[in-house]
Amino acid sequence: MSVFNLNGRRFYPVHNTVNGTVTDDTIFHFSQSGENITADYAGGDIEIGHITGLFMKPDTAILLYHCLTTEGELKAGRADAHFSLNEAGTICIDMQWQWLSGDKTSGTSHYEEISD
Repeated sequence: MSVFNLNGRRFYPVHNTVNGTVTDDTIFHFSQSGENITADYAGGDIEIGHITGLFMKPDTAILLYHCLTTEGELKAGRADAHFSLNEAGTICIDMQWQWLSGDKTSGTSHYEEISD
C-alpha cells in the first residue's frame, strides 16, 4: 500500500516546534517491512529513541515514539506523518505530533532524508 520505502534511509529534522526535543543533530535510521515502520534515533538532546509506526494510506502513517534525553528524562508521543518527495527526489516527512507524557503539548516537525 505504501508508495515509499523507508528501509535503510536516514533523516534529520529541518524544522521542529519549540516544545519538541529533537534538533538538527538528531539522526533517524528507518526500517520498513511492508506497511510496518521502525526507527532508532539519537543525537543532540536525545540519548536514544525508538519509533514504531504503520502506513495507513500510501503516503500517511501513524507513529508512536519514545526517547530518553541526555538529561535523563523519559518522553513518549504519537504523530500523524505525511510523506512526500522534494524537488531533489528525496523523501520528506511532515508530522503533526503530541506528547503522551509530560505536558501533553503538540507541535509540528519537518524531516528530510539524508542523501549520500
